[in-house]
Amino acid sequence: MYGNVKLIALFSYCIKFATGAYLSDELHQYTISVIQHYYQHKSSWFKCVFYDVSAGTDDGWYRNLLSSPQLENVTKFIFDQNYDLGAFNDSLLFKADLTIVYVGDRDLSPSKCPFLVHDFFATSHTNSPLLVLLNTLSYKVFQSIGYMLTAHQFDKVTYVGTKEKIIVQMGLFGIPMQIMVKFPHPKDLIRSNIRDSHGRPIRYTYIAHPWEPAQTWINETAIFLNTSVVFEPQVCTSATSPDRCLMNLFLTSYIDIAIDHRDVSVLLEIYIRMLICVFSTSRIVLVPQARPFNAIEMFTKPFTWGTWLLFLMTFVLIATISFIFPSLFKNDPILLVVCGFQRYNLHYAHAKEKMLLFPLIIFFFLMFNAYGTKMIAFMTNKPSIGNIKTLDELAKSGLKITADLLLDRSLVEDSLLGSQMIHKPIGPDNVNLDGVNAHYTNDFEASIFVSMSRNYDFEFNRPKYAIIDQKTATYIVGYWVGMKSPLAEILHYTQKVFFESGLFNLWQIDLRDLCLDHDRIEYTRNDEDDSRMLSFDDLISTWMVLTIGMLVSAAILGLELLMKYFMSGE
Repeated sequence: MYGNVKLIALFSYCIKFATGAYLSDELHQYTISVIQHYYQHKSSWFKCVFYDVSAGTDDGWYRNLLSSPQLENVTKFIFDQNYDLGAFNDSLLFKADLTIVYVGDRDLSPSKCPFLVHDFFATSHTNSPLLVLLNTLSYKVFQSIGYMLTAHQFDKVTYVGTKEKIIVQMGLFGIPMQIMVKFPHPKDLIRSNIRDSHGRPIRYTYIAHPWEPAQTWINETAIFLNTSVVFEPQVCTSATSPDRCLMNLFLTSYIDIAIDHRDVSVLLEIYIRMLICVFSTSRIVLVPQARPFNAIEMFTKPFTWGTWLLFLMTFVLIATISFIFPSLFKNDPILLVVCGFQRYNLHYAHAKEKMLLFPLIIFFFLMFNAYGTKMIAFMTNKPSIGNIKTLDELAKSGLKITADLLLDRSLVEDSLLGSQMIHKPIGPDNVNLDGVNAHYTNDFEASIFVSMSRNYDFEFNRPKYAIIDQKTATYIVGYWVGMKSPLAEILHYTQKVFFESGLFNLWQIDLRDLCLDHDRIEYTRNDEDDSRMLSFDDLISTWMVLTIGMLVSAAILGLELLMKYFMSGE
């Protein structure tokens, strides 16, 4: 840094002696043209910050710039060295579209620089374009402001001389990228140097386990910048409270980004430097599957109670007609339409009997075939009863819900489900659902959990857990970005490019497939093929039907024999 400053100062002296003239008027007009260029190319509200630290060394030049009628339409945020962050805390909670810093002949060495000047640059956005006007002939002036801006890692800094025509475009670490002796076009004056970061790595961290596409995004950004990534462990752990974790991140100023998903509504209240994730996150609940049908329910559930009531009314009606008109039917109508038993050939019956019984035979034939098909389906794939389908049903059930309450402390305050929450820290065994408690997770993880072999009930041929369709919440999430990291803008750019190109979706699909592949390798069943076959237990309901039918038939036969015996004795 110091050697570069000496070279620039020597170069400036040469330029001054060559030109022999001051550039007050030309610099004034050029600075206005730069501001107007940024103003015209900003589609929304243009925010220009003017910061004067010259301490009266401008000879009125800076005041003339501010009062120029050509800048009347420009929104100006004007500050000087007395700017107090505590008094104007909301003034710089944005990224300025252009910042004009007038240093003049002021020496801002650490021993002479006011604290409020340090505070201003410490809170300014590192990706905001900075146009610094200063006397480049003075080594102390150039070195002092250069050291300060380098320490705060601004990536778009251009120095313009006030005593001679010299323009210096700076890079990271105080390295000059280009020196010019003519004013360039305003669009070429201030350029980002982040693509030439001299191997500066991207430093990232996370608390528990990151979203894999986000980690891939950071790695691909490092390749784009021709640099590397460095993981910084132990900044926060799962036991660290969110507030304390943010404080740790502030104190570790060298970290560029934390790739944990954080609720934007909470983060924006205390910290403006963040990057919005391209995906929203929905919170949902996984609930254990309910019990399967018992033997009695297996017989009743193929039809609704309304259908059974229709059958009963039909039988009662047929029996009533048969009782009122005993000569109408030669066959027993109920045994004929239900069992197919006929006493006389129906083809020889009279027209009234045929007209009544033929439609009933066809109707009950179709209904009983449907009943048999449904019964077979129930035997091969036993359904459940009492599944929890809504959050209200979950609240009434009293079922406990596992969640990491340290990551989201607001869960216990939820008016509907807060009393049912129990703490379970995030860990490697999170994928092993216990089958007893409900599980609180996000929509992406839920789709993976219910598809895993370890969470599949091979006995009943169904997943152990079901997803409640209702979402408990939908969050816009973001990533914490380092207070003075110069990578915020490039990370925003690469995230947008990877999302619009479909790469984020592809990485998410790859992550899902990878998780399921690992699950199939780690969790296998030896009797998987046998689970597809019907066993003796699956046919219990069939044996019950046969047993009940034989007992009823034996009882009726015994009753008829008794009646015949007593009638013959008389």
